Amino acid sequence: MASASNIYRGALNATSKRNFPVELIVIMKRQAEDLLLGNTDNQKGKEALQFILRLVKERNDVDQIKKGFDLGNIRGTHNN
Repeated sequence: MASASNIYRGALNATSKRNFPVELIVIMKRQAEDLLLGNTDNQKGKEALQFILRLVKERNDVDQIKKGFDLGNIRGTHNN
């Protein structure tokens, strides 16, 4: 796991968002879902899903990534 000192805070530009590996997005999505399955109030899981949605909303393959990605049942994840 990355330590806080290795985490970069900031915005990704459009090119970075388009080039973000789909496989990594899927892994992050699964990890976030696992966190939320154990506790629907898990803040890390919610934040991860929010990040993924911001990341993929401008991509051409968004449908492939979001397939089965129903956030309507998870409280607090539609605030952007």
